[in-house]
Amino acid sequence: MDRSWLIRRFIDAEARFIQLATMDKCPSEALCFDFDGAAFTDTDAKVTFEVLYESFGLRQDAALNRIGALVHFLDVGGIPVPEAAGLETLIVGMWQRWTSDDELLAEVEKIFDAFYQAFSGNDS
Repeated sequence: MDRSWLIRRFIDAEARFIQLATMDKCPSEALCFDFDGAAFTDTDAKVTFEVLYESFGLRQDAALNRIGALVHFLDVGGIPVPEAAGLETLIVGMWQRWTSDDELLAEVEKIFDAFYQAFSGNDS
C-alpha cells in the first residue's frame, strides 16, 4: 500500500490499482510492480518503494527518504526506525478492519500523508 501511495501522490495522481492472484492475469496495458520480473521491484539492497522514488527523481525529498527508510525496515529489516512499530500496528489493524482494497488504500493514504507532513516539517 505504501507504493500505491507514493505513485498516486508523486508519480501519477490518476493511477488505478488492481490486486492480482497471479501475474499471468496482468493486463497488457498495466505497469506492474513489486514482483519478480516487474518493471519496478526490489533490487539489490533497495525495496520497491525506494526503487520507485529514485527512478522518478524524487530522491532529493528528505521526507520521502525518511518514509523510504521506514518502509525498508518494515519490508526487509536493517536499521531500526522509531516509527516502525506504530506503523506496523496500524497497518495490521487496517487490514483487519477494511476488506476492500480501495477502502484500505484510501485509509493507508491518510497515514502516509500524515507521515509525509510530519517528516517534511511543513505547517500547511
